Amino acid sequence: IVIEVCQGPDCTGLGGGAAFLEIEELIQEEQEGKTSSLCVIEGGCRNFCTVGPNVYAKHKKYGTIESFNHVNDTTKCEKVVQFAATVATNIGKGDNQTTIRRIAESPIPTT
Repeated sequence: IVIEVCQGPDCTGLGGGAAFLEIEELIQEEQEGKTSSLCVIEGGCRNFCTVGPNVYAKHKKYGTIESFNHVNDTTKCEKVVQFAATVATNIGKGDNQTTIRRIAESPIPTT
């Protein structure tokens, strides 16, 4: 799963750079001792600037599977990484599109 963090001017000004670094660190913690199935990349503007910083969870086969808005604090970054890790863990178990939809519709617990 690729986590794309918008680095457009508005999202960056709203904390997109900090969100990128926080997600990068959380992925390292999440993947410690595991084969990495998550990565974070810088993304460009998608014109949703008023609700930024915007973050997208993407799958190479299914494209964008979830979008997150106002990702401007540690708790929200944790939710993004939890979601992506849950999808990465469950992908390949049965019907992938149904699995992804079920995960996307489930509340992500906060820790």
